[in-house]
Amino acid sequence: MTEPVSCILNWQPSSVHGWGVYGLNLALNWVREGRLRPIFSQAFQMELIKLDPIRRSIFQSIYDATEELKSQLIQLPADQKLVFDLPVLHGLGNGLTTDPSFNQQVLLSSRLMGVVFFEDTALTPKAMERTELYRMIIAGSNWNREILQANGYQNVVTIMQGVDHTVFHAENKVSWLPDRFLIFSGGKLEFRKGQDLLLKAVSYFIESHPDAVLVTAWQSPWQDLAEKLNRSRVAEPVVYDERGRVDVPTWVANNGIPSQNFLNLGLISNSQIANTVRQMDVALFPNRAEGGTNLVAMECMACGVPVILSRNTGHLDLVHDDGSPPTCLTLDDQKPVVASNMGTDGWGESQVDEIVDRLEFAYQNRDPLRQIGRQGAEFMHQYSWERQSAKLGDLVLQLPSK
Repeated sequence: MTEPVSCILNWQPSSVHGWGVYGLNLALNWVREGRLRPIFSQAFQMELIKLDPIRRSIFQSIYDATEELKSQLIQLPADQKLVFDLPVLHGLGNGLTTDPSFNQQVLLSSRLMGVVFFEDTALTPKAMERTELYRMIIAGSNWNREILQANGYQNVVTIMQGVDHTVFHAENKVSWLPDRFLIFSGGKLEFRKGQDLLLKAVSYFIESHPDAVLVTAWQSPWQDLAEKLNRSRVAEPVVYDERGRVDVPTWVANNGIPSQNFLNLGLISNSQIANTVRQMDVALFPNRAEGGTNLVAMECMACGVPVILSRNTGHLDLVHDDGSPPTCLTLDDQKPVVASNMGTDGWGESQVDEIVDRLEFAYQNRDPLRQIGRQGAEFMHQYSWERQSAKLGDLVLQLPSK
């Protein structure tokens, strides 16, 4: 049997945020497939890795390889550029930057690739200069790919994220609150996620539908990002507790949603949330921008939950416009978004009245809504983590050394 090829992933795995879930599923599927041996080059906390016992035992080998790399790197000079003879993948964000690894080192390779999810479309000459490091860049959405190509970088392909269909599936959908209309919202609190728009719309909706309940999974390690929601002035200001964490229940109440119409899930791991998501009547995502396709929305669709998506940026990859049955409901009235400190080409500001209209349609048309949920789940079948990880693995293994 051929030995797997070691490949360094320069970001942190976890079960509680997008990049982490991406890295975790990519690494596990590579180990399962046997062609690549993933090694992370940034420190991470094992307590944030929430897996069943078998997958956790598999992940232990990844952790051990990461610790071995760490022990090697901390003996080398800090703040250095180190060149490896094995494939290295940099996780890239806004400005096409990547974080340094252990000991603040930048890891390079003749087989260096980037994996990118960004929302800031103002790609400066310095940002584009960074692309010269990479043999290839993998974009998490067609929107990201098109922006890179428009700025002159052509060696970029789109590979969407995946869904763990052993966890997120539409089987055995049972609601423990059958007399309530459950509206799910997930994703970290920040301006581009549009929770301010959602709160305003839901507060209007429950005035005429007191059986509606907003169910949120908004907590994340990045509490400071929530404050940027205040810039829109659509909702009441974000509230923080004495420990500096967002006080979600108080903030929701301040925006006119009574406690009996609200359920806060708190910081919940990716693998634990599926059973709750499956009980939802609808999931709502009026996001202003998504560099990827919105992993939480994909997981809701895989669970057969009808989703309402803003028609912009990475969400467009989840929308069918080819005459085939719809995979979701869309928010079509998208106004331009202006921000003083970043580029927002392609972003969209959903309109509160249209969000209320879509919720009203969902409430009044349960049978057609369930059919949309089934079509969304069928659409997600092609995006398993197994399949998407293999696509990326193919590119890594096909890339020859210079």
